[in-house]
Amino acid sequence: MLTDRYGLSLSTSSVAARDAYVEGCEAKLTMHPGAIEAFDRAIAEDPGFALAHAARAHALLERGDAAAARASIAVARVFLRSWLMTYPRNGALYSHLSWHLALGELEAGDAAASVQLFREAFAPDVHSGPPRGKVNDTVSFLWRCELAGHSRNEEQWHLIHHVANSAFPRAGVAFSDMHAALAHVVVGDDWGLEERMQQINSLACRGRYPSGPLVPAVARGFAAFERCDFSATIDTLNPIAGRRAEINARMAAVELSMDRNWIRYRASFMYASGDPSNRSDALGLGGRDSTARGFDTIVDNTHFAGSEFSFWNREGLRLTGTGLGLVGPASLLPSLRSNKEEGQANFVNPGLWLFNAGADFDVTPKWRAFLNANYLRFDRTEPLEIVLFQRPIRHSIGTDLGIGFEYRPPLSENIVIRGGIATLLPGTGFEDIFTGKALLSGFASVKFQF
Repeated sequence: MLTDRYGLSLSTSSVAARDAYVEGCEAKLTMHPGAIEAFDRAIAEDPGFALAHAARAHALLERGDAAAARASIAVARVFLRSWLMTYPRNGALYSHLSWHLALGELEAGDAAASVQLFREAFAPDVHSGPPRGKVNDTVSFLWRCELAGHSRNEEQWHLIHHVANSAFPRAGVAFSDMHAALAHVVVGDDWGLEERMQQINSLACRGRYPSGPLVPAVARGFAAFERCDFSATIDTLNPIAGRRAEINARMAAVELSMDRNWIRYRASFMYASGDPSNRSDALGLGGRDSTARGFDTIVDNTHFAGSEFSFWNREGLRLTGTGLGLVGPASLLPSLRSNKEEGQANFVNPGLWLFNAGADFDVTPKWRAFLNANYLRFDRTEPLEIVLFQRPIRHSIGTDLGIGFEYRPPLSENIVIRGGIATLLPGTGFEDIFTGKALLSGFASVKFQF
């Protein structure tokens, strides 16, 4: 039987399907593009590859396409239901696979089928897997049942709370600690929750808990949610600000230009303030105050400092493993947002210093050419250090160079053809976050307007 990169068995005999699935998983786990396309290739090679359908559904949910995700889940359910009939009941993954199937039934609205699977296949007293799987599967299923509007199963919550305390009496594994903390919250074990949080904080301070303050923050968010204190829940789960904040941000920009014959010379400057004060105690960076000083906008789409001929302005860059963008497409601001159109504004961000020089050339009445150069720096790097659990991060983003053209065949705005190439030469701060290799992009566009 074929396996994935971790040596786990896969339910496909197609090497091509396996390879595409592994590629999709790597893209999904590292927040790189192409995950859904890779899963599509895996499914094309083996339409019965249930895990590829399930992974595709997960990726679609993260993208926000719930309807397409439900369709993939429905296909996965059919295959998984029939395949489980051939899998040994005492197999190490039988209960965990049944948990996946139960979540699919729950999503499809068949609560009775999902609860029956729970009782027969992965409740604490019948689970075939190791203690970690027993705790994680039970806690996550019971919590999702409640979120779906079903009544609480007090008996099972108390049982899994006992199992979690017995299997993991001390903190140490973040994923299991997260589920154990939720069990503490639901059964009202405030002392046990606080004890586990103190153990986590102690390990994090000694550099022995890679996820740092994440689990305690989410656990306290669970506790606030359980108390129906939804305002406190939101404040607790805001991963960057970490509290309510007054906004006191600054932005300034200026552009100077001079026309000489058929050339326009440009020079511009932009400053957007970053937040220096919301420093994480877990990272040893000091205290925090109640003012957020990072400048943010809704959708800026600025025609400034090179516009689409700037790599930084055009491309958008994601921070690996965070779900956040360092900078969004058609934006100059490193606002650490999940999405410019739908994500929440964030005023705890690193800010920006931008220095620009460029020239526009009216080569002919129909042709224009553009040269652009930007030098970029973060105003502050503390928010990046908090998000990435990494320090120090230096300030220089790098040098952004671009060249492009515009062609208007009918000498009007009815048809406009534009294209260009841009590169980002990384500075020391960009190297700390991503890579020291130069990044290159090109584009071409045609606009019709009548």
